[in-house]
Amino acid sequence: MKPAFLINRESHTVKKNGSVLAHVPQDLVTFTAYIDDFSRLESVLKQAAAARCDSVFIEGGDGTIHGVLSALMHVQNVFNPLPKIILLPGGMTNLVAKQVGIHKPTPAKVKAVIEGRGRLLRHRLPMLEVDTGQVYYGFLFSTGALPNGTRYCLEYIHTKGIEGSRAVLATVYQILVGRTGLRQKILTPSPFSLRTDDHNFAGEHLISLASTLPYPLSGFHVFWGGKPECNKLRLTYARSDAKAIIRHVIGLMRKEKPPKAIRKLSQDGFISLECQRAIIHHEGPIVLDGEFLANTNGTITLSITDPLEFTGVK
Repeated sequence: MKPAFLINRESHTVKKNGSVLAHVPQDLVTFTAYIDDFSRLESVLKQAAAARCDSVFIEGGDGTIHGVLSALMHVQNVFNPLPKIILLPGGMTNLVAKQVGIHKPTPAKVKAVIEGRGRLLRHRLPMLEVDTGQVYYGFLFSTGALPNGTRYCLEYIHTKGIEGSRAVLATVYQILVGRTGLRQKILTPSPFSLRTDDHNFAGEHLISLASTLPYPLSGFHVFWGGKPECNKLRLTYARSDAKAIIRHVIGLMRKEKPPKAIRKLSQDGFISLECQRAIIHHEGPIVLDGEFLANTNGTITLSITDPLEFTGVK
């Protein structure tokens, strides 16, 4: 393996505890770059390709992973084939790295991956391609209440030092059982239309989210029907007239959903589906992997890329 190490020293855990990759013996590393300017990522990846790197280790949070993999998709033609991706959680939430990265990374685990030893876990996973007129790549796209909740989490939960799945649960708790004014602000209906090959909706919605990850929201199983690892775009939305919201959100914490529960979700305005492509019109904030994208009142096209190969270690 000829690895490239990309390290964001400003990511939360890296800044707090130091970089794991920085302590890997340098004779094992082909190329190292510290990410201090995201606008240079494409140039950095071209340098890694010129050094004939066949794998890219990314140490940082969800925003770092989103930035590096987006840049990789934009310059993928300089790699042949695409490099293997190895993720080290270095942020506060670490949504992607927890599912397909190195669990509790150490220099010894990284060394084992480079040398092809140990209990390696390989995943082939596509990314979302989000076309708003400008093309973005990521793993979790959302509109409505989730962007509103993300902003609340950043301003009021993360600032208290609450991280990861605890931050997600704390945010959901405050929205559902906290102040009525907060709940009304987060769950404000907004215009939304959706078209796939076999599903259409136009009206107002409370929330939508789409992902290629098996479990994109810590602690909640937000897709039902189909298989968790299906190499398809999975999408769930709630209409503005959705009923029994608190009961259904609590129900999403259960992994298995019996047919009766799935029918009740649909009857109460919660729809989940799989597709290869979805066309959305939405007015309001949109978020991809925790990063706010420029608002658009035009068409948003969601599709999926060819699968990338991720290597993880338990």
